[in-house]
Amino acid sequence: YRNMTSEQIAFHLAWRTVQRRSIDWIIENGKCLDNIDVRRSTIPQAGRGAFASRRIPKGEMIVPATLVHIADRNTLKMYNFTTQHDSGKQARIEEEMIGMQMLLNYCFGHGESTVLLCPTTSSSAINHCSTRTISAGQCGEDGPNAAYRLPEDWSPETKEWLQLSFEELRRVRLCPCV
Repeated sequence: YRNMTSEQIAFHLAWRTVQRRSIDWIIENGKCLDNIDVRRSTIPQAGRGAFASRRIPKGEMIVPATLVHIADRNTLKMYNFTTQHDSGKQARIEEEMIGMQMLLNYCFGHGESTVLLCPTTSSSAINHCSTRTISAGQCGEDGPNAAYRLPEDWSPETKEWLQLSFEELRRVRLCPCV
């Protein structure tokens, strides 16, 4: 690796770790990841959003979304810190919560549960029209034109994952794709 550029090293490492699949396997099992482009939203003050890069037929998958689950949303709380005079170490001031991590904005959850499901792909940029108001770039009375669905038809782990108890869920690293 000494005489290689960082790009050559990255390519070499990726090539060695990628499981090679036949074209038939890809046609039968592959999922398209480039149906959307992420770029500046047309909605004022919205930041970035997802835009279709090609026509996507109604009911088709826009993009798979592997989810990381967070068992306790409280882990996203942010606190003020203070420096302890005797040791010089940083200590969290428990009573001074200053907000939540921005990741919370992109996760799915329920108000009566601590569990969060957070997408790890560009699916997090899809505007799901939660406000249901009409303004520049937002959907109107028809509501959202996309839906998140669990992949019971192409991910055999989904049905199994949906039956896990909270304690079992805490031990699982990733949930299936949406």
